[in-house]
This record gives sequence, C-alpha cells and structure tokens, in this order.
Amino acid sequence: MEPTDNLPSVPPSPPAKKGNFLRNLSYLLLGTTILALSGVIIYLLSDINHRQYRLNAQGSVLLI
Repeated sequence: MEPTDNLPSVPPSPPAKKGNFLRNLSYLLLGTTILALSGVIIYLLSDINHRQYRLNAQGSVLLI
C-alpha cells in the first residue's frame, strides 16, 4: 500500500483570470464617461431653458 492512497483529493485551484483588472478599469472609465456626458447634457439643457424666459420691468409691470 502506498502512502498517497489515503490522502483526500484536493481539487486544483481555478486558473487566475487574466484581464479582470483591465475589464474593471474599462467599465469604470465607461461609467465615468457616461456620467460626465449626462451632467454636461443636463447643464446645457438648463442653460437653454434659462435663456428662453426674461423678465423686463416697464414701470410697475413685469413683461416676460
């Protein structure tokens, strides 16, 4: 009888996933870009809306 026959079998460790860091970095960059572009769009839309309506005072009357 050999001494290795009674040892429990240990499953091999899974191979290391290469590219996980780059994939996570690209997802982070993509999310940041989408968030920044959304902020720019919201700012520009609010700026356009701000410029549409002006109040002018003529005597005691406000004109839009």
